[in-house]
Amino acid sequence: MKEIETAEQYANRIMAVVNNIRLLEEEFKDNKVIENVIITLPERYESKISLLKGLRDLSIISLSESINFLYAQEQRKASRQWETQKKKHCQMFNVEVVNNLAIWKRPGSGDSLNVVLYQFSG
Repeated sequence: MKEIETAEQYANRIMAVVNNIRLLEEEFKDNKVIENVIITLPERYESKISLLKGLRDLSIISLSESINFLYAQEQRKASRQWETQKKKHCQMFNVEVVNNLAIWKRPGSGDSLNVVLYQFSG
C-alpha cells in the first residue's frame, strides 16, 4: 500500500488483482490474501491490525470483512479529525455550532446580531 493511498483505493486495487487471480485459478483463499494485505499495510495501520487480530481469527475472516474493518477505522479517524478542525476554526472565528448551524457571534452584540454562516449536514 502506498502512503498516500486510502483504504478504499487500496481495497479496489487488491480486489481487482484477487478477482483476476480467481479467474485463472480454481481456488484462492481469503486468508492467504489477508496475510499478504497485512504485510503490505503501512505502519499507520499497525494498531488497527492488532485490534483486528484481537477481535477475530484471521484464518476465518473474509477479505471483504477485513477491508471493511480497515475502511471503517479510516472513516472514524477522518470524522474525529473533521470535528477537531471544526472546533478549532469555530474558536478562531468566534463561531458557535448549535443544532448543526454555524452561528457567528458578533463581539459585544448580544444575541440580536448573530448570523447563521453555514448549516452542517449529518
